[in-house]
This record gives sequence, structure tokens and C-alpha cells, in this order.
Amino acid sequence: MSVRRRFLPPVLPTGALLVAFVALPVRTLGGFTNAPGDLQDGRLNAYFLENAFQFLTGGVKSLWHLGIFTPYPYTLGFSDNLFGAFPVYLLGRVLTGNPGYAFDIWWYGGWIANFAAAYVALRWLSLKEIGATVGALIFAFALPVTGFTFNWAQLDYRFGLPLAVATWVLFLRQKRWPLLLASAGWLVWQFFCTIYVGVFTLTIMMVVFVAHEIVVAVTTGLPGLGREWRDLWRSLVGLGSRGWIALGGVLAALMAAMILLMWPYLQVTRLYGSSRSFDEILGLLPRGTSYLLSDASWVWSGFSRTVNGPPLRWEHQLFPGLIPILFACVGLVWIWRSSPKSLHLTMALGLLGMVAVTLAVEDHSLWYYLSKLPLFSASGPSPESCWGCCSSWRIWPDGGRTCWLAKPAPGGGWPSECCPFCSLSSAWPCPRPSNP
Repeated sequence: MSVRRRFLPPVLPTGALLVAFVALPVRTLGGFTNAPGDLQDGRLNAYFLENAFQFLTGGVKSLWHLGIFTPYPYTLGFSDNLFGAFPVYLLGRVLTGNPGYAFDIWWYGGWIANFAAAYVALRWLSLKEIGATVGALIFAFALPVTGFTFNWAQLDYRFGLPLAVATWVLFLRQKRWPLLLASAGWLVWQFFCTIYVGVFTLTIMMVVFVAHEIVVAVTTGLPGLGREWRDLWRSLVGLGSRGWIALGGVLAALMAAMILLMWPYLQVTRLYGSSRSFDEILGLLPRGTSYLLSDASWVWSGFSRTVNGPPLRWEHQLFPGLIPILFACVGLVWIWRSSPKSLHLTMALGLLGMVAVTLAVEDHSLWYYLSKLPLFSASGPSPESCWGCCSSWRIWPDGGRTCWLAKPAPGGGWPSECCPFCSLSSAWPCPRPSNP
């Protein structure tokens, strides 16, 4: 029996995935009767994927110079190229022979990949099966971005985020260099799936590093921080010459992959002068009122519509709401009162750091300095940065208790708000309809 169970998927997460998968994306899309996405982004994403298939099979000559935009070059560089998620489309295309069915299969695959990645990442961070299942459900089905995924299919594949962050946290704690390679690999793969989410995954990892160093310095003092770096150096020396060659080789290969990915985008910037000013970026940054908006919620829509929101109001409804933030604070207090652990403190400080880095106050924000860096200068900081961070740390486990939080996206999502486990009931708005 033990050998048989070893090769079977866990019952709880598998059952939860099946129920959620059928209840939300399958029910909303109507199986294979509709296509995800609006008439602009949806069709463009489907065209990008089909163009990659045609390039592989010899149907078109160029991967980057799309025929529909002739004579303009490098037109694939105007949006996410979706290369990292293309294998799923390729499989669907080969099995069905139909671009429409293949696009649906590709979109459905993102939900499964996101759930599986979040579940594995949370298990790596020592959560029990039930906590990891709840966290994976929230990451894949209940984040505010869920409703937007029905229209903006390019946001579908974000599985690299929790895996990159989890392995990065484990590397900082365990000083094992294979974990660094794993984290870098998941990060690069996320960039290949969607560059926006890749940028924000990198942002989270940077903030987590700073948070980790602060926690070490506060809990062990400056001597402890010195020991931290000495341990890291000793672990590197302990790899030996073969280990150094392997480490350098993998990192060089990942860097080369990033250069190959970003080179056409640099050409787009050079040829078309496309860039974002900080004034444009500023409109995407959260204000205090951004966390009060939920116009489509059955519960909070009346209150939400009385709030004078920032510009691009629809974008700001991707941020967590006030109630989830309050429950997160309760989780923080609970952890602090019951023998706080450095892992929990690092995550909590990292979450607060993400809010601080992205928050705009009187048209001033720390993001201004990040926007001057490569990659960040070409990407407007949208709410993915916050939901990505929150999704990695939705679970605050202690004493067998789990707090899980979320806010509905405009037009719908899984639950409209998830309160502490077995405490308050959720309201379920209707998901966005998809386009036939």
C-alpha cells in the first residue's frame, strides 16, 4: 500500500484542484465553446502562439517579424512572447490540429500549472498538506488577478513566481548553491512565460533578500550577520573546482537565455523609441485608496463606489483589499506572540517591503529609483508586484491554524473574499464572460 500511495497524487490537493478547475475556468469558458481573452489581447496572444507553431513547422520564415504587421520588424517585441508556455500550446496543437482548441488547452494548462507550483512551493516552505492546498487554491483561483486572466490571457502562466521565491528563501536559509540555481532557473522560465510577472518576481526576490538580512541582523546582531556571510562563503568554497565550473556554467547559460530573450525588445526600444515615463508609471502605483476598491464585489461594491480612486481605477482593483490586510495583520500578531520564527519574520517583512516599494504618496514613490534599472525601465509596475508577493505568503500557519485571504477581481473570481479558515463565509461573484 505504501509503494502504491507513493506514485499516486495526494487526495486532498488533487480533489481541491479538480473542483476548483471545473467550477471556475471550465464552467466560465464553457469547455471548448469559447476562447479566453478579449478581442484585443486574446486574439493577439493566440496569434503569437500560432506564429511560433508555424515557425517550427516551416509555415512562416520569422519568429519575431510577424507577417500581420509587415513591413514593421520585431513586432513580437511589443508584448509578451509567451515562449515559456508555448510547449503546452504545441502539445494541444499536435493533438487537436486546431488552433482554437490548442489555445483553450494552453489557457487551461496555466491554471493547473499555477496550482501545482504553489502547492509544491508551500510544501517546500514546511506547510502541511491542508495549508499548502489552501494556499495553492488562492494563488491559482482566488487572487484578484484571476478575473483579469479571463481577458488578459498573457497573465495566465505565473507558476515560476512561487517556485522561484520559495527556492530563493531556502537558499538564503540553507546556503545550498543548487537552490540558487533552481531559483534562477524558475525566475528565467517565468520571464520566458511573461516578462511582466518575471520583473515582479525579481522584485520580490530582491526585497526578500533585504528582509532576510534585516531579520538576521536584528535577531543575531552584527556578529550573526557576519557569520551569515562567512557561512555562505564557506559553502561556496566547499563546492570545489568542479562545483564552481558547474555553478558558473549554469548561471552563464541562464544569463545567455535572458540576453536572447531581451535582445529583440532592446531592438524595439531602439527602432521605435518605446519607453515609459515615470509619470505614466506613477498612475499604476497603488495609493492608500487602492486597497479599498472592489467595485464588482457583491459585498463591498456599494462602499467601493464611494471611494474616489486613483487614475486607471480598473488596474488598482488588482490589489488586496482592506479586510485581507487586517487579517494579515492578525496573522502577523499571532506569529509574533507564539515564538516567532525567522522564516515567518522574513516573509512578513518582505511583504511590508513590497508595499513600501510600490506605494505612491503625493506623487512620490521608491519605485522611481527601481524604474531607472534595466528591465524595470521598460515595465510599468502594475499590481502584479503586490499580488505576486501576497500570493507567495497567503498562509500564516501556527498551531494548526491557517489564515487565507483574497479579494475579488472586477468582474469576478473564485471567492470574493476568503476569511480565516472555517470562520466567515465567502461571497461568490459571477466571473467575466469570455468571447466566442
